[in-house]
Amino acid sequence: MIIITGSFLTTWELSSWIKLMIQRLAMLLFFTCSAAVYADTDRLLGFYNELLGYGARNEGSAEEQMAFDAVAGRLDALDIHYKRHRLDTQRRGHSYSEIIEATIPGASDERYILASPMEQGAFSTALLLEVAENLIISSPRHSITLFFLGGERGNTAFHPYGSRYAIDAVQPDSEAFAIYIAAETMPKTWEIKIGGNGVVAPYWFTKALMNSVVSGSIPHRFEGADIHVANLGLQGDMGSFSRWLEEGLPAIAFQGRGSGGKDDAAISISRFVRVLLDIDRLVTRNDRSQESIYIYAHPFERMKPLFIRELPFVIIFLGIISILAVSILLQYRSVYLNFKRVSKHWWNWPLLFFLVFLYFVLGTLLVEEILRLKDFPSLWIYSPGTFLFFKFIFIGAFSMNFILFSHGIPLPRTPHFYSYAAVMTSYLLTLVIIPLDITLASYSLWASCALSLFTIIRNFKFKIFFLFLAAIPYILILAVVLTRPYMPIVDFLLMDRITGNLFNTLALLPIILALACLNFWHSHYEEISHNAVFYALTLIMNATAVITLAWLPRLSPFDENHPQPIEIRDKIDLVNHERWLEFDSPGPIGDTELIIDGSLYSFENLSRQSRVRTLMNQSPLEVSSENQEFLDNRTINIAIAGKGRPQHISLRIHADSPFTLHSASQPFEMASSGQEADIFVGDNPPFPFNFQLTVSNETPVFLSVTAAWRNPEDAPIMKRRNIRPSVSRIVYAEYAL
Repeated sequence: MIIITGSFLTTWELSSWIKLMIQRLAMLLFFTCSAAVYADTDRLLGFYNELLGYGARNEGSAEEQMAFDAVAGRLDALDIHYKRHRLDTQRRGHSYSEIIEATIPGASDERYILASPMEQGAFSTALLLEVAENLIISSPRHSITLFFLGGERGNTAFHPYGSRYAIDAVQPDSEAFAIYIAAETMPKTWEIKIGGNGVVAPYWFTKALMNSVVSGSIPHRFEGADIHVANLGLQGDMGSFSRWLEEGLPAIAFQGRGSGGKDDAAISISRFVRVLLDIDRLVTRNDRSQESIYIYAHPFERMKPLFIRELPFVIIFLGIISILAVSILLQYRSVYLNFKRVSKHWWNWPLLFFLVFLYFVLGTLLVEEILRLKDFPSLWIYSPGTFLFFKFIFIGAFSMNFILFSHGIPLPRTPHFYSYAAVMTSYLLTLVIIPLDITLASYSLWASCALSLFTIIRNFKFKIFFLFLAAIPYILILAVVLTRPYMPIVDFLLMDRITGNLFNTLALLPIILALACLNFWHSHYEEISHNAVFYALTLIMNATAVITLAWLPRLSPFDENHPQPIEIRDKIDLVNHERWLEFDSPGPIGDTELIIDGSLYSFENLSRQSRVRTLMNQSPLEVSSENQEFLDNRTINIAIAGKGRPQHISLRIHADSPFTLHSASQPFEMASSGQEADIFVGDNPPFPFNFQLTVSNETPVFLSVTAAWRNPEDAPIMKRRNIRPSVSRIVYAEYAL
């Protein structure tokens, strides 16, 4: 018996009382945590909406400046130390933007970097501030650096300015790793980029991140094929993130995709914040090798990600090769006899290789001709699966016809030649792939093993089964390439006449040779000329190739839901007093109408790249200058004005003979000839734009100005349905100074 507050309770009653207290405590903790999560989400979404309210936040704009001020205000409120770095101090290039570098001290001097762009990064910027809110409470293991980056998006050779500056600040610190997060709106899913251009995040970083992402049930897009594609440098445009990879800094990027709903915002935000906090805890000094070749697999949602490092993979790889070698030795006599017979027909292999390669080249030429006739060179980008299907079905149809109707050609009729040639070709493909990426060779090794069993087994039905197994890796690779899609790989397989088609031939020839083996199997063992199945298969492939060929010229990717992009460039040359309208679109534009300066003009049958001359009744750019001479030098004050604020201004000082540019209020670079100097001006400069320069007085100099506006107020208007026009105005002028 136990006495509590004067009452007598039995052991059972005490147990019930404890259970009740635990339940109430759990409910209290649940509601407390829920309130905290809601408060975090509410705070994050509030600041996110504030950033969206500023507008586009383009580089150097007033909206971007307000956004940076808001971030600085939040950091001040959190008592986090930060620095604001202007980006107009670059020796080459120039930007009116800035970056904010915030630091949170940790237990270690290792740096964990979190970066987000300001332009097109409203949600990711708010997310980083929410992470900072948690980090100052949790006492991080690493020293945390937060970068809020301006000047990330641009077409100059010096972009991204923000990432360049941030990486230069990090470079002296060798013990650092970074996560780059970019999302303008709250995303539906995250695309994870672990590398590109032959550079891949090291094994320890990817493993820690993906384990945390999967355990946190973060919706994401990341596959094992991404590692192979990044190692081969075929991932396509990486944007600003590529700058981090080029410097060798371990970095992984999160790119927001789609638009998520607000119903589950609290859960998704808190989970993602938890992932970023877990990285600080999971990454340690124990393993900091730069190993970038490894295999990643996550076949089931509830399954923990599987990682295979390079060394275990090589051991497994060599083990499989050894097993195959032993299997061949156990059947040495039959293998030796078959190789002896096959060697008599060795010259047929290069002949067949050349024929299949020729078919692939013809397929590429046929695709090119279809695109040329439609005046639509990039049509395959809008329907890559259709064009790849046509090319491979075209090759298959040609090959099947050749196999069935090659009686007049002195080719071997024994099936053993084709089965052994298929195995040797598959192993040759494996040897070609190994130097590129040994883990990628696992797919061709699978095919080689299946074809080896195809050769050993005598049962016809089992041969068909193993042939299907051999084709599975190639089917899976094509499926991944097309669903992702990896456009550089599609371009390589579809449009590359020599290298791409050589690879296609090496990959597909083993399957074609195995089919030839099955075709001659009946005539060799069952005394019938051909299997009726092969005739039916050839007929189906021929019909499919013809139908696809007839349908491709009628393919049109644009409709109401997918409008045709058309870029209209209004080019005004004030030197020659000319005005041209240039039209640029992926496909033919056709008939259209344009409203130019209030007047309606009709244009017929415009091609995808057209140029028409129109009246020049305006001068949107004005330049004035004042000279002050002192000794042998001149100081020139230049003012550029006009209608509206240009997005970009390019300036060049030039002369007929070498001159000396002593100084300028903007960064500049002299050409090696000494007759030209480029003046660097950042995007969205203040307008009217004023600058000063000092030159030698003995040589007359001239100023060339090119100003560009995006969607100017009085832009030409195209009247047509199902289009997505983009208008820019480019004005060129030249003045004597």
